[in-house]
Amino acid sequence: MHMFSERPDSPINRVPRQANSEINQALAVERRQTEEAQRQHELEDNRAEIRNALYGDFLTETPYAAISSLGSRRVQVDRYKGLLPEERARLKHEQLRQLEEDRRRQQLQRQEHERWEQKTLAQARLGVLKDRQQGRTERQLREQLAQENQRLAMEQQKKREMFDKHVYTNVPSEAFFSQFNTSTR
Repeated sequence: MHMFSERPDSPINRVPRQANSEINQALAVERRQTEEAQRQHELEDNRAEIRNALYGDFLTETPYAAISSLGSRRVQVDRYKGLLPEERARLKHEQLRQLEEDRRRQQLQRQEHERWEQKTLAQARLGVLKDRQQGRTERQLREQLAQENQRLAMEQQKKREMFDKHVYTNVPSEAFFSQFNTSTR
């Protein structure tokens, strides 16, 4: 046996154990504080992430997020969420201007078409009038020709009658014809 035997509850053993216990308690408190700080930090990170998700450009679909740093006329395709209000207004204004221009163009085409229709009708009427005039002129010419032919036929008839009465009265007799082919000469 040893001369100095130590007992577990002796004052010599008690001091290191107490110091060890205090250190363990201090470490436990520090660990709880660290865990609480980490939990608090994680909670703040989660809240910040939720806040960023709710109010960020992606979910709120802010069209300004798509504007490229290379110019306002360019967009970042992966962030494009639609037209800006100014672009929508400009687009609507341009559409209304184009509609008005189309209406005006259609109105001008309609008026041009109506003018051509009137011209065509006027030309058709003029053609009909010219055809009628030509028909009248041809009919008058035929009538004049028929009258002229009738007059010439009457004159010819009168001449024939005159020749028959005055010129062809001397009819040759058989003696006249018998004098031919009587000699060799």
